Amino acid sequence: MLIIKKLLLSVLLVSSVVASAETKNGFDLSQSLIPANQILQGGPNRDGVIKDASGKVIELVNGFWFAWYAFHPDTAVFTSGGSGG
Repeated sequence: MLIIKKLLLSVLLVSSVVASAETKNGFDLSQSLIPANQILQGGPNRDGVIKDASGKVIELVNGFWFAWYAFHPDTAVFTSGGSGG
């Protein structure tokens, strides 16, 4: 009987910890380094279209460049020297 009581107590404790974990938009924030009240809505649209602050669409290749550069800041950029885009 004592084992059953301990097991039941353990289950209740684990359940209360899981239930108290803070979530936002379906994400578990229990181990987040940023407080939940500082996480704001926004970011790319769900359709994947990236826009700048003014709402202008950033072409995919430019958006990919900034994502690449964030992880590889030592990447050198070479241009063709021509007048084309």
